[in-house]
This record gives sequence, C-alpha cells and structure tokens, in this order.
Amino acid sequence: MFNILNEYKLNGKFILEIKYKLIKVSKDVVNEPGVYLIYKNSLNVKNLLYIGKAGTFNNIRNDFKGQKLRTRIVNTRWNLSGEKSLIRKMKEQNISKLIFRWYVTVDTNVKHIPLYTESFLLQEYFEKFRKLPSWNKCF
Repeated sequence: MFNILNEYKLNGKFILEIKYKLIKVSKDVVNEPGVYLIYKNSLNVKNLLYIGKAGTFNNIRNDFKGQKLRTRIVNTRWNLSGEKSLIRKMKEQNISKLIFRWYVTVDTNVKHIPLYTESFLLQEYFEKFRKLPSWNKCF
C-alpha cells in the first residue's frame, strides 16, 4: 500500500512523545512541498491517523506558497499550537507516541503537486478501509 511514496527520495520520520518538544523532534524536516502521514504507536497502516499535504502551487508566481512541510507540521491545529494540539489529542486518545513520516514530492526527478499525492493516498486508503484516517475529517 502507498507504493507512490517509494518515488520520493527525500523523506524522513520522527517520533513525538508527550515528554518531547515538537520543534526539537521535527528539526530535520525540510521546508519543501510534500506530504506527511501521522501514525499512532507503530508504522502499521491500521494505525494511520492522518494524511496531510504541505505546499500549494501558485501558478501566477510559478512557485509553492504557504506552509511547506516543516512549518505545516509545527503550526496550529484545532485552534491550538501544533504541539499543544497534538499532545492534547494524544492524551484524549491514550496514544503513547506519534510517528510522523514525511516526503518531498517535488524535486529534480519527481514533480508531484502535494495535493495530487495527498489525494492519491487518501483514495488508496479509502479503497482499502471504506473510510478516511480518523484525523482526516473530510475530503
């Protein structure tokens, strides 16, 4: 599942636990356009909580505007700072750790707009489970 992710050579992961600071554990995430997946406790597709994108292509400026991977991951969610919102969700849902996998979708070899890849991943997940990951509210 998610074989498209094998095309993205620049990628990585980090783990967030309640005792960690998001800004520190995510320090190696590059600020480029791409997608990210959040898992609870292990990298099992059944533990996938969220599929997100970072970076919107601006045709007028011919570049990517808005938040890219690093800024999107640490920014505000659910009206709280990125860290506070994630820690709150972890406590509410009794999650010991979140595992983030991130992928740059635009480089010299591959040129996938992040929305394309996010849509592809959500569709593949939907086909297998007939629902979206639990933190993806709609699509």
